[in-house]
Amino acid sequence: MNDYKFIIVPIFTLALCQIIKFIVESIKTNKLDFKRLFSGSGGMPSSHTSMTTSLATMILLNGDPKSIEFAISLVLLLIVAYDGMNVRLETGKQAKTLNKLVDSIFKKNKYDKLKEEMGHKPKEVLFGIILGILVALFYTYVVL
Repeated sequence: MNDYKFIIVPIFTLALCQIIKFIVESIKTNKLDFKRLFSGSGGMPSSHTSMTTSLATMILLNGDPKSIEFAISLVLLLIVAYDGMNVRLETGKQAKTLNKLVDSIFKKNKYDKLKEEMGHKPKEVLFGIILGILVALFYTYVVL
């Protein structure tokens, strides 16, 4: 199992994050939406950020901070976090506006709405980073 730790930890982190996201949103909306367990876009915490953070942290804890592997994982993490907070967040805002516009024009026609919850607020990305670090630390110092 230790041979695959750089795969296992990020995948476990992603699954844990989706469970946390499901619980947070179930409490917030007061209903259970099991589809949310498999939908990673948007919400608290950021699953993409937590996954890439756990990978970067695992590489840092198990290798050289000057290694190319850590550099690549850190750059990937920064791209994912930036994308989640900026690009995808704006895309979600645009989808919301387009859905309202189409609703006002085609009041009686049914159509497939665009997905609105795509990006993250900074605190959602921050909690994703914290979760990724904690899972990697737990695996490295408690499980091993």
